[in-house]
Amino acid sequence: MYDRKQLQKIAEAFLYSYRPEMLERPIEKFDVYDVVENKLHAEVDWQFLSADESVLGMTAFTTEMLRVYTDEDVLPHQVTRMIKVEAGTILIERALSEDEIRKGQENFTVMHEVFHSLLHREFFCSLPSSAYLEHQQAKSHYLTNGHRQLETPLDFVEWQADTCAACFLMPEKAVRKAFCRMQNKFQQIMPQEQFLQGAIPILADCFHVSRLAMAYRLQELQLVCRTH
Repeated sequence: MYDRKQLQKIAEAFLYSYRPEMLERPIEKFDVYDVVENKLHAEVDWQFLSADESVLGMTAFTTEMLRVYTDEDVLPHQVTRMIKVEAGTILIERALSEDEIRKGQENFTVMHEVFHSLLHREFFCSLPSSAYLEHQQAKSHYLTNGHRQLETPLDFVEWQADTCAACFLMPEKAVRKAFCRMQNKFQQIMPQEQFLQGAIPILADCFHVSRLAMAYRLQELQLVCRTH
């Protein structure tokens, strides 16, 4: 089983083969779909994947028919239709791509699916087609220390994809350097809480992720204290 250090090495090796400079610093213009199309060489489709946005991304490991939603105006969606999805296609919740505020969440979802494609093809091909969807709709369980509760094989592969996505989008060396630069400039003139209120949104924008994802990454790297 992969541990966290192994997953970081996998993610950073993939990033090095794509844009090695991103290991050192964030880049201003980054298109996550360029990774999918020109590095992974996969197709992308945007659909309303669930009635209530409980499913944000899926990967088709075999060619099959998939039920998607067509009601664009209200949640939960009501009207469905069947579409054919070719093997290798990554599907992303359409609502993410239609809301610029959710761009960071969209980027993380895409990279989560990229690493499923890289790491978990054999695993998912061994499952009934319904199992993955049912798992995606399940809510994550967290322990009181903020760590995810991992119980089933599906829990572990989801954690692996999340970990790789975080390490790819927020490489440890680049995040540490960016955080320390901001800390050296501003922390001496303001309390820690106010510093973080300003730093997390700036870092999230720099690395093209959501504020929540950046907060978790800073905690994981022990750059800030984990909240309970």
